[in-house]
Amino acid sequence: MREIIFVFIALLILGSIFFVYIKNKNYAGVLFIASLFVLAAFYMLQWGSLSSFSINALSVGASFIKEKRAAVVNDVKAIAEMKTQSEKDRKEIEQVKSEILALKKEIDKTTELASPPSLILTGKIIKPIESGYEITLQFTPSKNAPMGMLEFIAAIDDKSNARILNMWPDVLGGAFEDNSRKVESNGKRAMVSYSLLSVGKPTFNIRVSGKAEIKIEGNYLDKPIIFEIK
Repeated sequence: MREIIFVFIALLILGSIFFVYIKNKNYAGVLFIASLFVLAAFYMLQWGSLSSFSINALSVGASFIKEKRAAVVNDVKAIAEMKTQSEKDRKEIEQVKSEILALKKEIDKTTELASPPSLILTGKIIKPIESGYEITLQFTPSKNAPMGMLEFIAAIDDKSNARILNMWPDVLGGAFEDNSRKVESNGKRAMVSYSLLSVGKPTFNIRVSGKAEIKIEGNYLDKPIIFEIK
């Protein structure tokens, strides 16, 4: 199509030159040279370096757009891969945390089984009697396991006029043996030691002459127990 247009324009220009030459031969040379410039410019625009320049410029622009598009696609893929890796790392961390918690539970359970039982005060009865007061203390073991020899020590505040009259184990806590008890001569301190024949709730009694603050210590007590008779 471009060739036909070029031939048409060329014939039109040559016809114009021929017509001018017939009418006025003075301007024929000028028109001929001008026509050559017009034809050369038209040729350069359609088939020459100017056309190549335009095509190359468009090609460079297209390549730039294509490269940018590829870069954006690669960035999107990289972000997606990072997100996938992050999710994978999060799942691995959660799994490790779960394993650590499970291991901690196993360690705590093993430690609990290996540790000796302790006694928790779960019953206390104070009743007045003719000679003063009688206290019954009952304890519950922290685990269902034999405890061996039990030892309890009771002490009264030195500022009190009350004295410990007696201290002995009670069969309410279960059958026992090796009963050993002692009350000091000043009545401020007493001790009882025995062992249960079966798993039970260690129970013992204290008889005091009056109102006082009493402290109880024992080989299976985590800390002393202090209470007051008012």
